[in-house]
Amino acid sequence: MTYLIQSLSLFTGIVFIEAGLLSLITWSLPNQLDFTLGENLSFFFELFSSNPSAALDLILIHKPVIVIQRIDSLSSSQVWGLYLMPITVLTLLLLAAFLTWIKQTSPIPRTWGWICLSAILLSISVFYLRVQSCCTANPSWLLEVMILSRVYSPLLDTIFWQDVYMLILPWLKSIQLLFASSSLLIFYLCVSTQKDITRK
Repeated sequence: MTYLIQSLSLFTGIVFIEAGLLSLITWSLPNQLDFTLGENLSFFFELFSSNPSAALDLILIHKPVIVIQRIDSLSSSQVWGLYLMPITVLTLLLLAAFLTWIKQTSPIPRTWGWICLSAILLSISVFYLRVQSCCTANPSWLLEVMILSRVYSPLLDTIFWQDVYMLILPWLKSIQLLFASSSLLIFYLCVSTQKDITRK
């Protein structure tokens, strides 16, 4: 029970950190929390019966479970939103459980830096958001939103960042996968190092 509570607390902490970073960047605190898991369930069941692969992709990556957002009180429009997709929630829960477990195994000090790096990489790989200022109509992955914010920035070279965006767009999924796989590889190496030292 203690392990479960610690894991859930760490999961909540990671989400708070992500929302906090968005608040700092936009200088605005979240003021609305929506649970959207139960919306359009009948549509997803119908889609799953006819096209399971498309349904899984839509549900896991494009259908948020929780939306933490800032709504403008005057226009009622969204200023920014942090979207916790099912893949995000599942990944962060597993990450929190792993970090709780590895903390209890008393890892050697020199691996903590690598563990933190891999946790950051894995969190980034499932970080979906929407920011009104960079004109994303739908929630997108963090790296795409960061580049788009530069494309639409009046203070930067728009043409250059448009070229960068068009160049990187076909590779975004691969880069996202690279972030996730790199973090898992680092985790594996840290655990292997810990086991080797423990045997000695």
